[in-house]
Amino acid sequence: MTQTLPPREATVDSHARRRRRPMDFRVLALLPLASLLLLLVLFPLIELFRLALSTVQLEAGGLRQTYTGMDNLRTALGDQVFGVALRNTLIFVGLTTLAQILLGTALAVFVQRAGRIRRLAQSLLLWPIVVAPVVVSVVWWLILNSRIGALNAALDAVGLPEQGWLSSTLSLFAVMVVDVWHWTPVVFLIVFAAVQGADPELREAALVDGANERQVFRYITLPQILPAIGAAALIRAIGGVKTFDEVFILTGGGPGISSEIVSTFVHRLYSDQLEVGYASMVSVFTILIVVVFAVGIWALRRFFQAIGGAA
Repeated sequence: MTQTLPPREATVDSHARRRRRPMDFRVLALLPLASLLLLLVLFPLIELFRLALSTVQLEAGGLRQTYTGMDNLRTALGDQVFGVALRNTLIFVGLTTLAQILLGTALAVFVQRAGRIRRLAQSLLLWPIVVAPVVVSVVWWLILNSRIGALNAALDAVGLPEQGWLSSTLSLFAVMVVDVWHWTPVVFLIVFAAVQGADPELREAALVDGANERQVFRYITLPQILPAIGAAALIRAIGGVKTFDEVFILTGGGPGISSEIVSTFVHRLYSDQLEVGYASMVSVFTILIVVVFAVGIWALRRFFQAIGGAA
């Protein structure tokens, strides 16, 4: 004799099965895309690590790969040029990300309160994003070039000494300025969306209670937009590590190696020296840099959230 569930239990059981079906379908629907992404990411990573542990030579129109273990790692640790490129990359990513976060957040708060000129300000701030990095680099080269640059011409017109913006120790700083100018609008766009989504009633209540604008931003607005700031910082840190166009076009890593960064160093190894194995090991270092910055930004975000909660 089959046992039947009471009507109420049968209804609950049928509801539970219906709730499980959509979840199972969503998981199955995502499996093809997840598998494709895993294949596109996992295979290149495995190949990169395999090349990083090998020496690759051109022979008879083909490539001969010889496993050499940690030889490329030892070469990288003893390479002074790579050390300079790594140091410049860390300085470049750290300073440009910090500057873009500060400027982008300040601009987002300002534009939110700009009133009638808000639309105009948004349009002016967003147009650099749509310009290709190559075009931006060429335009800034025409501005910063030591001989024909517009900036030195302006300095000479007012009686100030000309500077070798791209041909001296200022070259890395000059590329940083270009990168900040180009990508600060990305941070502005992300943070501005978060500022617009902040609860206005909390701000109004704080102002009614006697808080000033600085206190409202510190204790009301900032905790609400902090996740967006963290996301923007992570995006720009990863973008900073991948920077290539600006440095390659403006300075080529020079003068000497004063503005060499990891991406231009890897390009030099691949295209000029055909050191495929060594370049792969340097690329592994690049991935590690991205991971370090991602973990650091995540830790800072949690730290500031804890401070905000304690306050």
